[in-house]
Amino acid sequence: MWQGPTCGGYDNRWLTGDGTASSNGHMTAVRPEDSAIFGDLKRVRREALEHALAARDLSGRRAELIHDLMRLGYAQADIARELGVTRQAVQKMASMR
Repeated sequence: MWQGPTCGGYDNRWLTGDGTASSNGHMTAVRPEDSAIFGDLKRVRREALEHALAARDLSGRRAELIHDLMRLGYAQADIARELGVTRQAVQKMASMR
């Protein structure tokens, strides 16, 4: 199962190095006039990672709720009709624990 962008204590080292090297091994100095753009990029990236982790947690909770409904006797088709999705979509959501 896909564990998200930072699961397992790692991140993509080529995208998030320590600032000492680029993918070709050479550091390109950031011009002072561009530092604000890099700051925005880092902020947006950090927010995207936070949202990815939150989405993963929510999909796990969604799977738990689907299983709760199934234990109460609802079929995947019943849940699908209520959500306005296909039964296959509910089956996939239920497997995301």
